[in-house]
Amino acid sequence: MSVSGSAATPQASGADYADGLSGGPDWWQVTGLTAGDTLNVRAGPGTSHAVVGALANGDRARNLGCRMNGETRWCQIEVPGGQPFTGWAAGRYLREGSAPGSGNSGAANEAAGMIPCALAPDQPMTTCKFRVSRGQSGTASVWVTLPAGGERYLDFRDGRLVGSDPGLSVQQEKTGDLNRVRIGGSERYELPDAVLYGG
Repeated sequence: MSVSGSAATPQASGADYADGLSGGPDWWQVTGLTAGDTLNVRAGPGTSHAVVGALANGDRARNLGCRMNGETRWCQIEVPGGQPFTGWAAGRYLREGSAPGSGNSGAANEAAGMIPCALAPDQPMTTCKFRVSRGQSGTASVWVTLPAGGERYLDFRDGRLVGSDPGLSVQQEKTGDLNRVRIGGSERYELPDAVLYGG
């Protein structure tokens, strides 16, 4: 899922959003997304740049400054966690927030670990490193580190797999609290509910 410039969300008057190009708060909090949607974080300030991650309402990111691209304000952010990443997000979905772990549940929204994985149809399962950024109610962005290098992106909404990297088919089978995921007809991943929901 993506957030385009045509789906502006009305914002409360006087709210502290990313409305400046320099300065501003140390931390942003994502807000204003439609329920179940995510805010794409891109490699550069514009929708033509590759998606490097996604955030949900309530996620927090460090403010690295903003700039205009046409009529859209883009803010460079750093997302904390076990494997932090940096990118650009549309400023209209950011408001002043507090640092993760400073009296809020932000720190619990980030995690990293190992999950069972296989990259070929007949390959036995091995383990792959992952990192996750969680929103609410099973909304999670998961990045799995591939053994040969690079990462596979898995996008979950309400505990359901809704997408992966562009051009790849996705399939999910749930047994108890285990989510068996197939990507592109060959890759297999097993994610416990705890990866998506925390705990």
